[in-house]
Amino acid sequence: MRWSVIDWGYSPVIDVPLHPCSYEPKQTPPLLKEAKETLTARLGLSFRNENYRSPLTPDINAAGLDVGINHTLTFDSAALVNRVSFVPSFNDFANFRLTHESFLELPIAASQWKLRLGINNDYNSKPGKGVDKLDTGYFTRLVLSWK
Repeated sequence: MRWSVIDWGYSPVIDVPLHPCSYEPKQTPPLLKEAKETLTARLGLSFRNENYRSPLTPDINAAGLDVGINHTLTFDSAALVNRVSFVPSFNDFANFRLTHESFLELPIAASQWKLRLGINNDYNSKPGKGVDKLDTGYFTRLVLSWK
């Protein structure tokens, strides 16, 4: 069992703090596991807490599902990772978030440090008034791995 926090922060594009959490009661075996490629899926419960700054947009506090798929392709000195997550609300399945993240991870001098270059997309089916449904971001991250 594990708790996973997907992201924490504020997005001015969609005018909401981003902090969906998911509880995954069972770790499932990979759908595909080969020497250089892995495909996994997950199904769990989630709770969406979105507090909008605009009084015209109702806040969201709802339990729901968290369905995700992760694909990793490993090369000799890099990895290509794709993640997609679908998080509908139990109250209204038409109210959902769809997130996508793809990145290339390159090792730096020490094997614990990696450089991550990627793109993420966050789609909200029912965003606040005057807010875009799709938020796309590009990132460069410095990652320290403990394993």
